[in-house]
Amino acid sequence: MSLQNATLAAFDLGGVLLAPKTGSWYLTEPVEQFLRGLGQGSKDIEGAVSFAKECTAHRIFAKTLDDEQAIYHEFYKNFFAHLCPEEPVSEQQIGAFSKYRVHSHEQYLWDLQAIETIRTLSGFIDTALFSNTWPSIVAALRRGKILDAFSYAFLSCDAGMKKPDPRFFATLSEQTHRCPGEIVLYDDSPQNIRMALSLGFQARTVSFGSLSSIVSEDFREEQQC
Repeated sequence: MSLQNATLAAFDLGGVLLAPKTGSWYLTEPVEQFLRGLGQGSKDIEGAVSFAKECTAHRIFAKTLDDEQAIYHEFYKNFFAHLCPEEPVSEQQIGAFSKYRVHSHEQYLWDLQAIETIRTLSGFIDTALFSNTWPSIVAALRRGKILDAFSYAFLSCDAGMKKPDPRFFATLSEQTHRCPGEIVLYDDSPQNIRMALSLGFQARTVSFGSLSSIVSEDFREEQQC
């Protein structure tokens, strides 16, 4: 894609700069270990994840880790109630799963090369983190001083709205004082890319591990100036 008049590069976080070690944002290592003991099939597990996600889809706003843990407690409660209704999982066990999801620092992989590319990019164009995310991830970003790589941060847990909500895209445009056509979004979600394009934004589909090379190619001429 040839970028035209882009003055702001906006980046998704999950699936782009950050990925879960297990391959799932919900099936953390403790949950996977527990599921192996239950012997549930993958289709049943996928169905339970979808059910629990739907049950908690309205829970977007979260200012604190406690807020986030309460949301994940609800998620795992619905997940196991759907997956194994005849074998109830204890509140204590569900609490342990939600606590790990919020407080464990060892469950993610970071694309450090992409983050350094964004730091370089920030020298000649504004950048924004534009992500559906949670306070625990924000805390990790602060610990690693990764937020410093961005000129702006627009986070669903603060805004109380998430992609692909058009209002969230409007917030990105309005608060950075850019027309949509001046913004290029890098995201791994097809529905987010479709929404961005429909609203007049420029957009690139990327995945974990691919961002650095794509961004470097997109802004090669600017970097050479």
